[in-house]
Amino acid sequence: YKVTKELDWGKIGVSGWIYAATTDEEYIYWYVRTNPGGAVGSLSAAIAKYDPNENKVVAYSAPMNYIGEINASVFTRDGYVYSIATDGTLMRIPTSFTGNGTAKVEYVPSFALKSEKGENVNAATLKAVYYNHTSRKYAALSDTSVSIYNAKGEYESSFAVKGSVGNASAARLTGDSDYIYVGYKNNGIINPVMTVYDWSGEFIADVQPTNTTDIMGYTTTGSCNVQSIVSLDGSVYFTMVRWSGRNHSSVYKVEVAGGGSSEDTPVTENMDLYEY
Repeated sequence: YKVTKELDWGKIGVSGWIYAATTDEEYIYWYVRTNPGGAVGSLSAAIAKYDPNENKVVAYSAPMNYIGEINASVFTRDGYVYSIATDGTLMRIPTSFTGNGTAKVEYVPSFALKSEKGENVNAATLKAVYYNHTSRKYAALSDTSVSIYNAKGEYESSFAVKGSVGNASAARLTGDSDYIYVGYKNNGIINPVMTVYDWSGEFIADVQPTNTTDIMGYTTTGSCNVQSIVSLDGSVYFTMVRWSGRNHSSVYKVEVAGGGSSEDTPVTENMDLYEY
C-alpha cells in the first residue's frame, strides 16, 4: 500500500482537530473540534467539506454543539450530513452547503436505533455510525461489536470485532457497499490500523498500511494518533491529530502501491492478511 499526505498540518480550512469523517461518495465531510469562544462556548464543532479531486476544503459550517472525541458519530444519508451527540441529539446540514462558517446545522428529533429488544440504543455507547447508501443499512460500532440496522433503525444483526490490534483499540468505523472497516487507534501509533469485515460479519483481513515520520513531516510520534478513516473510490482516507507543537490535523490517502485506486484495483479488494 502507498500512503501519501494530502493536506499538511493546519491546512484543513478551519482551525481545529478532525475527530470523525464520512462521505456522500463525492465529498468527504469531517467533524472538526474548534475553539471559537464567545456565545458558543470554549469548545464547539464544525463540519468541513473536502473535495478529494481538488484536494482542498471547499466549505465549512457555522459552529455547532461539540459532541466529544470518543463518541463522534457522523454519517451521510439522503442529502444530509448527520452528527449524533452523546445525549441522542441529532444535528444535520445539507451536503450541498457552501460558505465558510455561515451554514448552520439544524436540530432534528433524537436519533433512535433500536436494540434487538426494540429499545432505544444509548447514543453514548456509539463510537461510530456508517450508513450504506446501496443497501440502506446502518452499521454502528459500540465497544467491540458492530450492529446492523435497517433504514428505519431497526436491529437486524450484530457481530464481534477485534477489540484491539497490537496496542491500538477499536475506535472508528467506515464502510462501502461491500465491506465494513473498523479503525483502531492509540497515542503514538501512526499507521491506520484496520480490520475488514463483510456486511454479514465475516472477517476479511487485518490491514496496516505503513505511515512514516517522513510522510508525516515530524520526527517524533508520541503526541499524535489516527483519528478518522473513510472509504471512497477504492481508497481509504485517514486523518491524524497532533497536540504538541501544533494543535492541528493532517490528511492522508491509502492507495494500492503501483496501481492507484482504480476500480480494477481498489484498496478494499487487495487487503492481504497482515500478521501481528
